[in-house]
Order: sequence, then structure tokens, then C-alpha cells
Amino acid sequence: MLTQVLGIVYRAISTFLIRRAGLHVQCAKVNGLEPYAYLRRVFTELPRAQSLGNVEALLPTRLTPADLTRAPLRGILLPACQ
Repeated sequence: MLTQVLGIVYRAISTFLIRRAGLHVQCAKVNGLEPYAYLRRVFTELPRAQSLGNVEALLPTRLTPADLTRAPLRGILLPACQ
């Protein structure tokens, strides 16, 4: 019984996260960002985020294609957050 409940919860959470990731990819496309480069930047920088502002700086509406080609700076999340 517990295994079934955990399986249902796992599938629900997985579906939710996949849909949210899909929304970010679609938003990145609309904003002229290449989806792979956008996700690579997010997954590289997100673990270093120390504030809500750092996380918000990674939203597809806040990034430009030039931001995705620049190498991240050490100790600084994105140039826009300096």
C-alpha cells in the first residue's frame, strides 16, 4: 500500500517538474534563447544561487542570447547581478 502511494506521489511530482521545465524551455524559445544553452546555463548557475535575486536572474525573460555565450564569472552569478 505504501509503495503504491509513494509511486503515485513520485509520478505526480515528476510530471509537475517536467511540465515546469517545458514551460521554461518554451519561454526561452519565445525570448530568442537556444533551449540547450539556456538549460546548461541554468543548471550550471542554479547551485551557486544564494538569493532569490540570483534565481530570478536565471529566468528566460531576464537573459539575452549574449548572456548564454559568456562564461560565468567566478563568485558572481551573472553580470547583471554585479
